[in-house]
Amino acid sequence: MWQSTNWSTGSTTSTKSTKSTAMPMKTTFLTVGRPSTPWTLQAVDHYTKFLSKYAQVDMLFVRAASSRAGSPDAEKRVEAKRLLEATSALSGFKVACDTGGRSFTSEHFAQLWRKEIDHHSGRALIIIGGPWGLDQTVLDWADLVWSLGPITLPHELALIVAMEQIARAFSINRGESYHR
Repeated sequence: MWQSTNWSTGSTTSTKSTKSTAMPMKTTFLTVGRPSTPWTLQAVDHYTKFLSKYAQVDMLFVRAASSRAGSPDAEKRVEAKRLLEATSALSGFKVACDTGGRSFTSEHFAQLWRKEIDHHSGRALIIIGGPWGLDQTVLDWADLVWSLGPITLPHELALIVAMEQIARAFSINRGESYHR
């Protein structure tokens, strides 16, 4: 049974995966702040359902730091503490999204994804920072710092792009027609 969230109402429903896998796979997305605009809610719901064909998908959110923290660096430190506390009970391939990270073609990322998922017992954790990005402590903690491109993306859009690329990686690795 997979857990998917109806982003507009906040309710959860269970759905069965249509494909069996050799090992139970789980991909957790951890973000600073919850998606809130109608189009991001719709896109996150779409990719959560799409990804549930391949793995259990969990969404975790930590509260963004207040601007009263004093500076962007101070906000990132507060958010880093919250992110690392939220991951303390989680295991798997830890991926932090940051413009300074490694970039890949979809095909190369799919190869890396397959190798790392196998190595980490089918578990992965994708971390998306807030408006100022991720603190260096989170980047140092991650197994991979992944650049979604050289441009700066709003954190809600970065979540959607990451979800799509992971869905594409699963599709490529299974030889499905989604990836053209």
